[in-house]
Amino acid sequence: GYNHFAPRFGVAYRITDKTVARGGYGIYYVQLDGNRESEFESPPFLVRESGILNDALIPSKTIQTFLPAGSSFSQYATLYAHDPLARDFGYSQQWNVSVQRELPGDFSTEIAYVGTKGTRLQSARGINVPLPGPGDVQPRRPYPDFGYIAWNEQSASSIYHSLQLKAERRFTRGLSLLTSFTWSKSIDYDSTDAQGYYDPYHPGLNRGPSSFDLPLVFTLATVYQLPRLPNASRLVRGVLGGWMAAPIVTLQSGFPFTPGAYGDPSNTGSGTRADVVAGCDPTLSDPTPQRWFNTSCFVAPPGAPDYRLGNAGRNILRGDGYQNIDFGIYKEFSLGSEQRKLQFRFESFNLFNWHSFGLPVATVNDPSYGMIFSSSAPRILQVAGKLYF
Repeated sequence: GYNHFAPRFGVAYRITDKTVARGGYGIYYVQLDGNRESEFESPPFLVRESGILNDALIPSKTIQTFLPAGSSFSQYATLYAHDPLARDFGYSQQWNVSVQRELPGDFSTEIAYVGTKGTRLQSARGINVPLPGPGDVQPRRPYPDFGYIAWNEQSASSIYHSLQLKAERRFTRGLSLLTSFTWSKSIDYDSTDAQGYYDPYHPGLNRGPSSFDLPLVFTLATVYQLPRLPNASRLVRGVLGGWMAAPIVTLQSGFPFTPGAYGDPSNTGSGTRADVVAGCDPTLSDPTPQRWFNTSCFVAPPGAPDYRLGNAGRNILRGDGYQNIDFGIYKEFSLGSEQRKLQFRFESFNLFNWHSFGLPVATVNDPSYGMIFSSSAPRILQVAGKLYF
């Protein structure tokens, strides 16, 4: 509509012949989750039943048996609703300030501050969750004739700040290089627009590091052309000269995760996070896949007669960082003309076979609590040839 004003502007200023400062700001509107909105194309209800499709070989569903008396529909329907007053799109404000400097040797470097703020972002709130307390859950719900009600609304927000450094050398005299480092923090209420609020009566408990928050990220990519050995014999030049090496290095922090617990200690028909043991440091100096963090720092909430959710914050723990080096080496052999040539390629992914472990089991009353059962891909080697003609 006419109220969706989305200004964007940028400015650049040359400080010296080799130094340039730049800045920019813009507002960008975020469309609603189309998949979620399509669920309301047949108002007032969306009905789903597991096993509703026919058997591929022997059809078992007919007009008479399509909705049998023994249907799996629950007595208390689960509803998906949308806030009818949420008519405006959410939006993000994005801004940056940078300084770029040309250096000797065909290098350039850049330092930048980059920020983003999301407002009125989509999320889901359980509006039929009872207050913690004793007694059966269903009659204590605000709308006891229904089960869980997911109320889609635009109430979430996010904030991102980062310091970004970059050094670059365009391909000159057999060498190109691009390296960058980012130090950042991303905080939000909902990283997927469908995680939902942990406690619908206290949305602030959802605020924490984004599920994709990576505080430190370093990357380096370079291509180096080895000398062609012009003074060597033709055989030596053909075998040893003219190779190109191309390593790619990636180092980054681990993703965050939340300690949880099985059960319903608040007696609200909801899941729960774990309880934090006061004064306990969850980090270990030598974490292993068998015990990634100090598991004694979290316990299951007590349940009756306290009737409350666990007090652990969202995404307060970190998984393993990611370390990887890919390496390729290439050489082209002429086949009598500039257009015809054969390229030999040797490539290694995860050259040093480093392991970056997946996230651990973080449910305190799970038998595998604190353990890791996944890892990044192992070293992969491949040899290939390319024919140009």
